[in-house]
Amino acid sequence: ASTRDNQHNTLIHMACRHENMSLLKIISSRTTDFNARNMYDETPLHIACSVNNLAAIKMLKENYVDRNALDVRGQTPLVITASFNYTEAAKELFDDTDTPVDPIFLNDDLNSTDVIIVNGEPVNIKTCILLDAPDEKGNTALHYCSLFGNNELANFLIHKGARITLLNNEQDSPVTI
Repeated sequence: ASTRDNQHNTLIHMACRHENMSLLKIISSRTTDFNARNMYDETPLHIACSVNNLAAIKMLKENYVDRNALDVRGQTPLVITASFNYTEAAKELFDDTDTPVDPIFLNDDLNSTDVIIVNGEPVNIKTCILLDAPDEKGNTALHYCSLFGNNELANFLIHKGARITLLNNEQDSPVTI
């Protein structure tokens, strides 16, 4: 499962992009590298989110993929879903967790620990999502919701704890964008 194309996509990347769940299941039984990066630093989860592949997102989460991985544009899978206006994909990222985490609670190396304490409870770090992670333009998922008028996803993210006051690189908040 380590074969790559000219953009360094693995078979898992390709199966996610083309929504080939039978291939994805076969590959997933033979690999452990669910966070492989292509030439754009996209993980298979980035790809699944960019094509609204809910089944792949769910399967990848079961393998504890990095939900906060950054691609070359500084985008997390959550920002990808919002930038493509995919409400259901964004919600699927949260389906097995109620724990969005503010980056201030995390140390610099997310791989140095498997568990953090949130509100007095141990939480598997791999199920946490950084709600307010900005991309290279300073836009968060909530900025993209505002940009596309996606009130359903905006309300969902605000309910999860996304902050409406964060400014992007042009000094716009999700409210003023």
